Amino acid sequence: MFTVELFDRDLRRRGRIPTHTGSCVIRRNGAGTFQLDIPPTQLWNRFEPGWHITLTTDDGQQILSGQPDTITTESKAGIRTVTVSGRSHLAWLADTITLPNPKNPADKQTDAASWTAKGPADQVAHNIITSHLGPTAHHTHRRPITIEPVEGIGHPTQIASRFQPLIDEVRSILADNLVITSWLENAAIHLSITPPSDYHRRIRLSEADRKSTRLNSSHVSES
Repeated sequence: MFTVELFDRDLRRRGRIPTHTGSCVIRRNGAGTFQLDIPPTQLWNRFEPGWHITLTTDDGQQILSGQPDTITTESKAGIRTVTVSGRSHLAWLADTITLPNPKNPADKQTDAASWTAKGPADQVAHNIITSHLGPTAHHTHRRPITIEPVEGIGHPTQIASRFQPLIDEVRSILADNLVITSWLENAAIHLSITPPSDYHRRIRLSEADRKSTRLNSSHVSES
């Protein structure tokens, strides 16, 4: 069983939303995706671009947090269904390129310069994410993220990056030794870098009662 909840731009919980069917894909060191078929309830009709969702199991495990980016509406026999698709919050890394000086916009970078760092893999990954998306980044790139402290573990790493997808650089830094995960909690988007676990899986959500705010899990398998 899964619960789908809606949050506004300020990460304030707005409530649970009923869902007919849906699926999500959780990718190790990558942006997960989701697709949900929902009825156009009063709560959903208040949805605005920039809002967030979470998928949570009955035992309290949040399996995905992210933002819708595609919304379509279909009507059959007088019944409207809204299909909501989107990506996890790690999509922010996928949509960002590395800059020699993340405090400046992309068109104001020094020729031939690169963003550089060296140290334990988790610390280098923490630093490159913080510098590009955190409070010191250019205002157009900042995201409301809280990166959990790291322990200075992982292989020694050295990087010089310029105009590369941030998610690709983070994936290269972490290699097979560490994983990055994201979740929404206490009005904040959290990122953590830890030793590996099983974060690469496909979860399909089966037909649920239209009046319910929960979804039945028909199976969980590797993808």
